[in-house]
Amino acid sequence: YLVQHSNRLSVLFALCIGLEETRDDGSKIPLMDLNESPFSLMKKKKDIKPSVDILREEVQRRSERDTVSNNKPKPKGWNATKCLDWLKANPITTDRDV
Repeated sequence: YLVQHSNRLSVLFALCIGLEETRDDGSKIPLMDLNESPFSLMKKKKDIKPSVDILREEVQRRSERDTVSNNKPKPKGWNATKCLDWLKANPITTDRDV
């Protein structure tokens, strides 16, 4: 999927939404955070921040992989916030999803 999108950082970021890293103290942090290094040091945040179209596409992609739920989202009219909320609540769980 990432290769199909020319390995764009914004697509990688969208794939990582909802994934967390566990620190040594047991606390959890987002795997990729635009406010943390090295991303906070980037001059052009638009190179990594996914557009609403990329977010909608990722919602659609993840929902198609979900064979359990019959209630599929329809993100065509969603704004970025709604997409982000859905992606955080429905993180990638298997290698097959990447």
